[in-house]
Amino acid sequence: MNLMEPGLNATGGLVFAAGIWVMIDGAVYSHQHDDQLEGLWVTTVVAAVAGLVFNTIPWENLTGGKNGQTALAAKVATIASYTTMLACLVAAIWVGADKGYDWPRQSVSISIALVIVGVSVMRYLPFMCHPKPQSAFMY
Repeated sequence: MNLMEPGLNATGGLVFAAGIWVMIDGAVYSHQHDDQLEGLWVTTVVAAVAGLVFNTIPWENLTGGKNGQTALAAKVATIASYTTMLACLVAAIWVGADKGYDWPRQSVSISIALVIVGVSVMRYLPFMCHPKPQSAFMY
């Protein structure tokens, strides 16, 4: 058994979990210091949900192994998921900068970045370890 694939999945999961942990840490810090995040944490939750939806797409659909329509739908879902995650990152940075970019607001931006990295590692790297990797970006 090749241990590279489970190891990369575990690494992606740990980075994803670190992102959630950073968001929780920022929320606890803001609560202890009477600093309101004003719902900014929702951006991390939305990014995490978009990442999980993205990871439910079968690899064969991304590479076009089934049929053309399924591959097209999978690629549209991929673009929509990444657009949602990046929009959450932009919103967190924008609102955080407007309110004073201190630790609780920085934690939300960092958490979203870690969620995006974790989701990408879980999705792409394990499938690139095969002797004949297929690019999910081929059209």
